[in-house]
Amino acid sequence: MNLKKIILIPFFYIFLYNNTLFCQSVWEQTNGPCSGQLTIITKDSQGFLYSITYSYTLYRSKDNGENWEKILTNVSAIAFDKDNNCYIGTGNGEILLYDKNIKFVKVLRNSGYGDGHVKNIYIDAKSNIYASIFWGILCVSTDKGKTWEYIPYIEGFDQISLDSNNVIIMTFDSGIILRSTNFGKNWSYIKINDAGFKNGFFYSAYNKKFDYFIAVGMGNVVYISSDEGLSWKPGRDSIPINYVEALFVDEKGTIYISGDSTVCYSTDGGYKWAILGGFSSYRIYSIVNKDNYIFFSTWSHGIIRYDIITKSVLQKNNGIINSSINQLSINQKGSVFAAAKSGIYRTTNIGNSWEQLVLLVGTDVECSAILCSKSGNIYASNQYGALKSTNNGQSWIVVFPIYPNDRNTNLILAESDNGRIYAGNTTLYMSDDSGRTWQSKDLKVREIVSIAIYQNKYLLVGSYMDGVYFSEDEGTSFRKLPLSVSENYGTHVAFNQNGDLFIGMNAWQGGDGVFRSTDGGKTFTILPNIDYGIRFLRINQNNHIYISSSNHGTISYSTDNGDKWESLDNGAIKSVFSSDICFGNNNDAYLGTLYDGVYKSDNLNSLINIHINPNDLVIFPNPTSDNITISFENGASSIVESNSLSIYNSLGIKIKRFGEKELFGQSSIKISIEDFPSGIYYVTYDSGMSIIAKSFVVLR
Repeated sequence: MNLKKIILIPFFYIFLYNNTLFCQSVWEQTNGPCSGQLTIITKDSQGFLYSITYSYTLYRSKDNGENWEKILTNVSAIAFDKDNNCYIGTGNGEILLYDKNIKFVKVLRNSGYGDGHVKNIYIDAKSNIYASIFWGILCVSTDKGKTWEYIPYIEGFDQISLDSNNVIIMTFDSGIILRSTNFGKNWSYIKINDAGFKNGFFYSAYNKKFDYFIAVGMGNVVYISSDEGLSWKPGRDSIPINYVEALFVDEKGTIYISGDSTVCYSTDGGYKWAILGGFSSYRIYSIVNKDNYIFFSTWSHGIIRYDIITKSVLQKNNGIINSSINQLSINQKGSVFAAAKSGIYRTTNIGNSWEQLVLLVGTDVECSAILCSKSGNIYASNQYGALKSTNNGQSWIVVFPIYPNDRNTNLILAESDNGRIYAGNTTLYMSDDSGRTWQSKDLKVREIVSIAIYQNKYLLVGSYMDGVYFSEDEGTSFRKLPLSVSENYGTHVAFNQNGDLFIGMNAWQGGDGVFRSTDGGKTFTILPNIDYGIRFLRINQNNHIYISSSNHGTISYSTDNGDKWESLDNGAIKSVFSSDICFGNNNDAYLGTLYDGVYKSDNLNSLINIHINPNDLVIFPNPTSDNITISFENGASSIVESNSLSIYNSLGIKIKRFGEKELFGQSSIKISIEDFPSGIYYVTYDSGMSIIAKSFVVLR
């Protein structure tokens, strides 16, 4: 006896008595793009590297940055003591103790203080713990974390540094330096006796080899104290950096300072300075060295590794999925392109790997928009203008330069069905020859932030603070729509397949949401149950509407033209901040995020809770002898288009299956059953989210 057949039979009784079953499908994070905004980079005594992302994820590398692994979340600060114990600061103000293998030991400071995230942790020679809390609050524990004391009257400091004798130097961007010799209980004000001193200090450090403190900030001067911080003098040579953003001193006493897309260093205690080449496009946050490498965490390009011997600069981000995505687009070959803060990325294997594309004007320049056109060309925009690629992103040319006064605005891209390319920043531009020549239309707006086209002739243009404009003649003339929200700082526009207008607005003072017009923009209805702060508004080929809000990045969708909304969340994307969504031709979808790269779904409909009435599935004639017709009543045909229908016999054996190609666009299907023996059979319809089963009888 076949056990499989026996097991399947009870499921059909479940179908008969419970007509709808729910299944679950998930979003999956793709393998990239590997890049992003990182804050701290440091190392432990074993030589392992650690880096924290802007979204509070801790990564570790055991092989000099070649590969990174995610090990903890909600991490905002990290430090190691002389025994390699690890101290973790969290986003809600906790300080946790881990061992050298990053195994949790205990809580040293709980989150009950309510004072914000931990910015930095410092451990002195006697294992006293100093924690910089949000808004420049200093907490100190002199008993290894058992008790904590707030240090009064010093809120708003930038950084502290400690020497071998536990002298503490605290710097402020206002130019103040404070000094303590008793673990922060008392502080003395240190005056800078330099007539040329005008600016504040952002960073300080202790140089153990030369036994002095160093402080830097605004201006091209480095200040040095060789008497435990009591007096400060400017260094002999100035540095080629006006605005310092990172300071690091290694074990050999070499000083590294970064800022203004420049890295300089000194090996003689800060008297002479040289420049490290290759950093012209990177904004650096933190620095650490290991062996013959110097590692830099950057604001948008992940980890940069500098080889001291070969003097080469490489990005080392394998495994760090923290890139910030501005826009996504899929071309006709199924390649997915991501416009990110660190450039343009492409995947040709559904996200298993991402390649950073080399651009004509710099690989690592932020790209605000990406458009895969119907002609096969790829268009992108960055601070230099509109770029075009005719070979799937392998090479690029500038087809529309942005003038210098426009470089603070993003260039928005869109395409009509007839191939006209639209680009907008402070002015709307149009090209009918793949970007070779452009026409312009000045809408008198501060900035264009979105463009939508319907049937070539209808255009919607959303602006920053200046409303929405509508054209019914391919952009020749525009009228401002009667829709206004106070202090609207972002407008997202879209058409559905029927030509209805949808407009999402953000506003500082409330009143924002999604508005719909079914009469060409004459009147508008505000749609119900929309979270505030719309990040994107997209409509797919099935007329399903997708929006993302600023409220924790929530994604909502509607399958009934915006009358009802549900959450598109299955746990995997619950904690991410979404920035864009794009749709493939096979019901697949890709989701861009602000800090977590790109997610994908192979079956978007399986994530949508489409409510199907079992009575909508009708089988006739029943009983039958030669054929049956399976019909979907009450407009359920749109559901049929991307799912499957199967016929089973009473033993649970599948006899026939009809997939998307057979069902596409059909509201009914006629099936011959001349070869079916007499008996009871079951029709199942799988919508991806629910399964309906009904029986029919064959009589011979």
